[in-house]
Amino acid sequence: MEALQHGPTPVNTGLGHTRGGQNAPDSGDRLLARGLQVILVGPPVGFTVPPNELLDKCPSATEDSLTLEELDRCAREHATVYVSANVAMKQYAERRGIPYVDLHELACNQSFCPILDSEGNLLFIDNWHRSAYGAAWLAQKVREHDVFDQVIGRE
Repeated sequence: MEALQHGPTPVNTGLGHTRGGQNAPDSGDRLLARGLQVILVGPPVGFTVPPNELLDKCPSATEDSLTLEELDRCAREHATVYVSANVAMKQYAERRGIPYVDLHELACNQSFCPILDSEGNLLFIDNWHRSAYGAAWLAQKVREHDVFDQVIGRE
C-alpha cells in the first residue's frame, strides 16, 4: 500500500457513462489543473444486444450450436457500443500524456472477444455489465498484462 499512498489519487469521474466519454476533456483538464496525477480508464465493452442473446442471434455454419470461433467472431461484431468513446478517450489521454487503461484492447479486440469463460460461464449480465465470472476474468487479464504496473511506471 505504500506505493499507492505516493501514487495517483483515485477519482471516479464517471466518464464512461457521460455522453459517451465526451466529458473526459473537461473533467481530465480540471483534475490536471489541480495538480492531480490522472489515470484514465476507458469505457467497458458494450454490446448491441445482451451477449446471452448472441447464441440465438448469430448464424452457425452447422445446425448445431455455434462453435467457439463463431461465437467469438459474432461477439466482436456486436461489441461496438463504446468503441468511438474508447477511441476519443484514448486520443485525449495520448494528447495530455495521461496513462490510459484500454479495456477494449485488453478484453475485446480484433483477435478475441470472449463472452464465456473456460468453464462456459457467461462473462456479462447485460449489454456491458460483467458478471462475477466476468469481473474475475477481467481481473485476471489485468494481472496477466501488468496493467497497473505499466500505468504507474513500474514496468
